[in-house]
Amino acid sequence: MKSGWTQDDIAALFPAPLEGWKAEGAAVEERDTITSGFESFALAPLAETAAVGVTVRLRVTQAYRSGDRAIAITIDTEDIETAAMVDAVDAVASAEGSGPEELVALGEELLAAGVSPISHGGHPGVSAEADGEAGRAFKIGSAGAVSLECAYPDCGGDLDAMIEDLDFSAIAEFAAFDHRR
Repeated sequence: MKSGWTQDDIAALFPAPLEGWKAEGAAVEERDTITSGFESFALAPLAETAAVGVTVRLRVTQAYRSGDRAIAITIDTEDIETAAMVDAVDAVASAEGSGPEELVALGEELLAAGVSPISHGGHPGVSAEADGEAGRAFKIGSAGAVSLECAYPDCGGDLDAMIEDLDFSAIAEFAAFDHRR
């Protein structure tokens, strides 16, 4: 991997555990991007003469535990689905009260279901809470994402505390980096 990011650099993107919690090691998963296959094909003639690699998507997950409680934080350099979801919820929220009736109705349905738009450090996001589970997701750059999940009663407050300790600038730098193999 020619990412320029060491395992220690990546681990530093995650916040310290909450008091009384323990963090497990960050798991890094390398995936192809939408263009990886095309890049491999297009760069094949150069493979023997140049040290050119294809772009890769990195998905890094850090788990935190305290007894039966668990929180997972995932940083993804190219999570198009999460980025689109954040954009959609943000668009619906923007239309609230003044947009087309369908969007206003959809916004009311989302709020009733426990889904609402949020923001942190200028990064748009989504909050969802239902039946003792909670999640937060933020769009980072054009398609990067950071998401937090938990599944124990009233865990949303713990997620919010973890969000306060995330370095969104460093995560944005990581997501924007041209990671290659």
